Amino acid sequence: MKARMKAITLCIVVSLVCSALLFAGGSKEGASAGRPEVNILMWGGADRLNYFRTIYEANTALTPENMANVTFTSGGKNAVDCYQLFRLSLAANDNIPGIVMFGSETAATEFILNGDLMDISSRIQAIQDDILPAAMDLCSNDGKVYGVPTQVKSKVWYYRADLFEEAGIDVDAIKTFEDFYEAGMKFKKAFPDKYFINMGGTPNIDVLLGWLASYDGLKISNEDGTYNVSSDPRFRDMFEKINALAHADFSMYISDWDADWQPAIESGKVASLLSWSWMTEFLPKYAPDQKGLWAMTSWPEEFMKGGSAEVVSIPVRAKDTSAAFEVLDTLFLKGDSALARFNENGLLPITYSGIEKVKSSAAVAMKPAEVSQEDWNLKPINYFGLEMVDSIWKTMQHANKFESDPSFNAESTILLNHIMMLIAGSETLDEAIANAQKDLEIQVGNPYDI
Repeated sequence: MKARMKAITLCIVVSLVCSALLFAGGSKEGASAGRPEVNILMWGGADRLNYFRTIYEANTALTPENMANVTFTSGGKNAVDCYQLFRLSLAANDNIPGIVMFGSETAATEFILNGDLMDISSRIQAIQDDILPAAMDLCSNDGKVYGVPTQVKSKVWYYRADLFEEAGIDVDAIKTFEDFYEAGMKFKKAFPDKYFINMGGTPNIDVLLGWLASYDGLKISNEDGTYNVSSDPRFRDMFEKINALAHADFSMYISDWDADWQPAIESGKVASLLSWSWMTEFLPKYAPDQKGLWAMTSWPEEFMKGGSAEVVSIPVRAKDTSAAFEVLDTLFLKGDSALARFNENGLLPITYSGIEKVKSSAAVAMKPAEVSQEDWNLKPINYFGLEMVDSIWKTMQHANKFESDPSFNAESTILLNHIMMLIAGSETLDEAIANAQKDLEIQVGNPYDI
């Protein structure tokens, strides 16, 4: 209730602006009377919006007369701005979108617990056997399904197969953190001028979420609002391991997305990345001359579990939930759409039928005449090879959900802040744990009271 009152108060100030902006751009031309309208609230620029619109129009099973008039609207380049616009529309009970896109399932938790998102369990039941169970887990809460992933963000260890072979490193033999650390030292001995991985002083949310989800049942807080950072030894274990990697001789002291990160990969200084499945889209652009040299596997067994998902959900108060589900199904579940999205960015579908379409198509794909050889080489499936599909699909099996609470965004900021201070040496491990606990209690309070 407090969350809703806060949103309503804010809405008094900005509701007129919100109404003007929320669904301002991206609508289809020639909307026909009697056809359902579905507004999709997302983030990104015109290219991203047009990309989704093109896929929808090309792959819908509906006839043109019945096809929904779909408006793809950007809430801003930042996903957080998109969520704020959604809060405002809910508070004003006006211009509520038919579909909302969340950058991760953790961002949807607040709206699920407030009763804002539709339980689509019954609608999806007929096709659920075709959907990867891990994908459904990422979109579920208390046994109910509240959306579908546009992609499963699984934890992938990318490595230079040529350098690992020369150093005598067998990734399949690396099971524990200690194994991983020893392999890093072995690599550094073989290549003194290169680095096994990178881990800098400013690890981001992807690093934190990757490690949090490694521990079965780990929770930042309990449902009564008490925090577990100082009482659950697994938080200490996580802080300690991230810090150890940042200071290891085999680790290049550069954080992901730092200005020096891409050049370090391109120059061959960094030989492996503890990253995510979406990195298949970026690595070919970062190191185009290393085509065919990179392989991929799951993170080592001890910490390979966990994942995330970009989620699309239907608000309970959407104007036409049936039409919204048809659009959602067309864009993110049907095989032809899944194949179109894979061909665009290399992200795998979440359905078994979609995977089969991708594999069949990739096996016989020929370069179109209008596409340059350079651009063709940089498509993920051509850069990594056909084995990429099976490798990524395997990692997706381990993408179980981290049980976040509605205040995860604020909590993650606090945890990352104290991990950074630990790495910088301004806090000891004991201090980092104790101060993180204290800041969570003071700055966030009850995480369910937002």
